[in-house]
Amino acid sequence: MDIDKELRSLWQSQSIPAVSIDELAARVRRHRRRLVLWRAGEAALTLFAVVALGKPLVDGEMTPVHWLLLPFFTVFLVVVWSVQLRRTERVPTTVSESVAVFARSRASQLRGSMRSLALTERSAWALLIYAAVAGSMAMLLGGGEWRIAGVWLLAWSALWCAGSRWWCARSRPRILAEYRKMRRLGRR
Repeated sequence: MDIDKELRSLWQSQSIPAVSIDELAARVRRHRRRLVLWRAGEAALTLFAVVALGKPLVDGEMTPVHWLLLPFFTVFLVVVWSVQLRRTERVPTTVSESVAVFARSRASQLRGSMRSLALTERSAWALLIYAAVAGSMAMLLGGGEWRIAGVWLLAWSALWCAGSRWWCARSRPRILAEYRKMRRLGRR
């Protein structure tokens, strides 16, 4: 009994579900609207961070919180936007192709997802390391306001790192299992 052969024959014998063109078009429009709203939210958060950190820099009213967060955001925002813009490349639709072609295309997408998870985890650790160094320097060398800002930065960074690790640990097995299946199908 060759499960891959049976799965491939089942895959190729599946008929297209009876969905009206109008319903399909509505789904595509909803998906595109969600993507536009997501990007608009990302742009709004970026603008908020630039204004929140740029205004005190221009006014000369920098507080310890600004000094601790400015190096992080000057690196973080550039990296996030470069990753997002790199990921928006168009992948040709391979759903109507053979199983092997679709499987190789899907495996490529899943490899990209695993790279994004690894980048997410590494950036969370980098933030935590930065927060630990900056926070400890603020606590050792700074006054009361610097110490409070250092503790908040460290607390939020630890929370972010824990949340990122939880998300990655939850997502990685599912993506890896699908990737292995697609690799097996792509070799046929």
